[in-house]
Amino acid sequence: MGKYFSDVVDKAIEDIYYCYDGQRAKAAAEALFQAAWDVVYEKAEAGCLFCQYMIGNTYYFLDVIEIGDRSEREFGCREDWDGWRREQMEKSLPLFESAFSGGMGLAGRNYRNYYGDGRGDLIPADYDRKLGILRRGAELGYYYAFELFYKLDRAAEALPWAQKAAEAGHLYGWHIVADIYWEGKAVERNPAYALECFERTAGYGNDAYACRQAGEMYFRGLGAPQDYARAVQYLERKSGKIDDDILGICYLLGYGCQQNVERGKALLLGSENTKYKNYGLGMMYAEGLGVREDIGKGVEYLKAAGNYGPAQEAMTQYKKSWFGVWRRK
Repeated sequence: MGKYFSDVVDKAIEDIYYCYDGQRAKAAAEALFQAAWDVVYEKAEAGCLFCQYMIGNTYYFLDVIEIGDRSEREFGCREDWDGWRREQMEKSLPLFESAFSGGMGLAGRNYRNYYGDGRGDLIPADYDRKLGILRRGAELGYYYAFELFYKLDRAAEALPWAQKAAEAGHLYGWHIVADIYWEGKAVERNPAYALECFERTAGYGNDAYACRQAGEMYFRGLGAPQDYARAVQYLERKSGKIDDDILGICYLLGYGCQQNVERGKALLLGSENTKYKNYGLGMMYAEGLGVREDIGKGVEYLKAAGNYGPAQEAMTQYKKSWFGVWRRK
């Protein structure tokens, strides 16, 4: 079986769509425009969804200006130039629609953005059409319920589509369902079912947020009995820039894992400022774990944890002397 694209086109596509090097992508785009646009266009007309998406993008982003070496000087006035550019952008719509309906969810992004964002004076935003595309994406099993819930706060509308996407195999759909039940939006709040949904996607280890949520819920005993060991398992599995504050507490105090004060200290110090971080640092200084004991400093951190129950309970173990020095009771 022969190659679908030439080596030039294959390399250009790889650099444009599968790398994060802006210079490489720009050079690849120039190579693609110069050597392959006609080939890709022909395959788009023949029904290739990925080619339809690529050609749709050349119209949407007005790359056709460079491809055709067009300029405003060719037109009698600015109005004519704007009209031509508007026509080019409109040509993206049937291409995006075909790719999107054919099973390429990625094509829905700029299809949605066309109506959602508009383009200055050229294309007015059309909120109702944007919503229509979001609903269409949800019907097709894509996780477009994400925008309905997180950006538009339409939980009641998002829930059935998120559930459908999740059951069709889109793990992120369980993430959305979990948040809706955790927050109790459009449904009765159900932490147990929220945890179940978080675990469905967290079990694959590629959803840092779901791993964090499942870990936190087991750590606090929300939706299930408190289980520090399972909390540590989920918190260790997560990746990405999600706080390590709870995991830091577990290592510092030996909750659900072998105590490792130095690792706990490092995780807490590297975390964002949260009630968990303040509680952990409070315990670290008040009990002298990996640092010189300083109950006064520890108490200040415990106070900063606000109404977090374990911090308030820990505060009851210390008192200030007549000389203003914090001591254990």
